Amino acid sequence: AFARAYQERAAGKALPDDTVAALAASITGATLDRRARAIALSDWVRKNVRYVGVYLGPGGVVPHAASSVLANRYGDCKDHATLLEALLASSGIDSTVALVNNGDAYRLPDVPTLGVLNHAIVYIPSLQLYLDPTAESVAGGFLPASLLGKPAVLARSGEFAMIPFFQQARS
Repeated sequence: AFARAYQERAAGKALPDDTVAALAASITGATLDRRARAIALSDWVRKNVRYVGVYLGPGGVVPHAASSVLANRYGDCKDHATLLEALLASSGIDSTVALVNNGDAYRLPDVPTLGVLNHAIVYIPSLQLYLDPTAESVAGGFLPASLLGKPAVLARSGEFAMIPFFQQARS
């Protein structure tokens, strides 16, 4: 129910417009590898969109439209995730927001709350890849240590997921 409530409010926000699609194409260029494209798009968001929490009106729980986040070049975690979702969609990569705890909670309560599910990241099922487009201090394709081993709720399906405890080093 929590995921459904989030998704109902966020669903249309991640639809790419022509500007978002053009940006995705310019970032990924001729790269054919889907993982490399996803990481390049996430890296662009991490490096070019400032993290600013805007909690006017429903902004605390509803992301802004991807086109708005791109135009303004700032937003909170939900906004970063929404822009990344739109860029990924433009690049032919299906994704969903994963709601997770960005604090010390390693299990979900019986009744989910914003206090526990307080961070939005992106999950790409086909790649089994989680991306945090707000994580400036980690390399592309990796998550901050504070998110590892945490349960998540996938917004589109409402399914529970588990963020891996470990991240594989690149070979």
